[in-house]
Amino acid sequence: VTLTFATSESTTNFAAADITTAGAGGSYGSLSGSGHSYSITCTPSGEGEIRINVNANAFTDTAGNGNTAATQFDWTHDVSAPTMTLSTGDVASGGIHNAAVTVTFTAGQATTNFAVSDITVSGASCASFNAASATSYTAVCTPSGQGTVSVSVAANTFTDAAGNSNTNHSNLRKCSLHESLIHWAEHRVY
Repeated sequence: VTLTFATSESTTNFAAADITTAGAGGSYGSLSGSGHSYSITCTPSGEGEIRINVNANAFTDTAGNGNTAATQFDWTHDVSAPTMTLSTGDVASGGIHNAAVTVTFTAGQATTNFAVSDITVSGASCASFNAASATSYTAVCTPSGQGTVSVSVAANTFTDAAGNSNTNHSNLRKCSLHESLIHWAEHRVY
């Protein structure tokens, strides 16, 4: 992230060492600029909130007056791909069921663009899609007849707030319909 520092008075002694970092932390490249404007690249050390600050009296103007404390700048560094877990309370894994199943989709991070079209279904149809929150969604999945049913969420179908695409480490639910009974088994997709 390139940071720009604008001073109200011209200075010749503003330096990279005057910049403090808190939270997840970061390292800096070389400071460039002069007078009223300086810039530097900050490479975050990890995920989480990063706070950038310049304390009072860290540098001076040309008359020798110390600076006032800068307004703190912060952001959240997020590079982790969100996950999606599928579950249902209608039937236990490996259990028997003979009707539609409400599947809950739980995102590992908040998302605003997960949609029913992101759900891959075989041997059934999913409807009544509902966003209970930015991390919890439900859909009612109804088997289309005898056979195997699978419900999953493929990789790269939705994103988190930082724009990271989801992984395909979502749970996969399968069921087999024999004589009007659905057998559900849970598998892990990698």
